[in-house]
Amino acid sequence: MRAKAYDVVLNGYEVGGGSIRIHDSAMQAKIFQLLALSDEEARDRFGFFLEALQYGTRPTAGSPSASTAW
Repeated sequence: MRAKAYDVVLNGYEVGGGSIRIHDSAMQAKIFQLLALSDEEARDRFGFFLEALQYGTRPTAGSPSASTAW
């Protein structure tokens, strides 16, 4: 799997960046498998998120500026 992530660099300094969030329940299930989480453990820890994915979510991306980290 590949992330859809990006950084914005100006004169060698990172000024921002972000990524496309997981918005597909099948993709999230694959990530949990890679992390060696059982289906039960994933439901116990992230059930609220998995339930939300079942309703359909749109792809969202964040791009905070680096100034928010200072």
